[in-house]
Amino acid sequence: DIGGHMHGNADPERTERWIQLGVFLPVLRLHSSLNVFIEKEPWAFSPETAERMKRFLRLRPRLVPWLYTQNLLCSAEGKMMLRPLYFDHPGDWSLYGENRNQYLLGEGVTVIPVTEPMNPETGLAAAEAYLPEGLWTDFFTGRRYRGGRRLKMYRGMESLPVLVRAGTMLPLDGAGVPANGAPPAENPASPPAE
Repeated sequence: DIGGHMHGNADPERTERWIQLGVFLPVLRLHSSLNVFIEKEPWAFSPETAERMKRFLRLRPRLVPWLYTQNLLCSAEGKMMLRPLYFDHPGDWSLYGENRNQYLLGEGVTVIPVTEPMNPETGLAAAEAYLPEGLWTDFFTGRRYRGGRRLKMYRGMESLPVLVRAGTMLPLDGAGVPANGAPPAENPASPPAE
């Protein structure tokens, strides 16, 4: 339940970060019990916050082709789609204690959640990251990073660190506004539509 389900307090920054993270989880749903502190609909926030939330929520349907492919591959290979770093790097004992928020999503993508509040002076929040060996490209900025190291990544409210390993195919739905539903399958026994 993105943003929490019960109790809590109003925190627009935390809610926005939670929605950003939810876009890069296998299941995304904004859902909560009736609580005056847990509003997650974009229209319940400032216009700037609402626009950023809508941009992320519109990204999710664009990721569906890749997410479906990863689900299929993980099912066929008996892997978990979302897993901690140490699952793919069992010999690196430091990953068992550090970078516990960071995770791998499918093949070739790592997500580094921003869990610290934004610095009011810089407008940025820090997130600790570990990049496995290889070249990594930031999904949002296009900046490339050399792997095999730890680093601090800083982000404003417009993005979070999502890194794609070089060579990874990440197909996106090209529709500006994805359609709801799916066209009905054709029944070969039924007469053609006029």
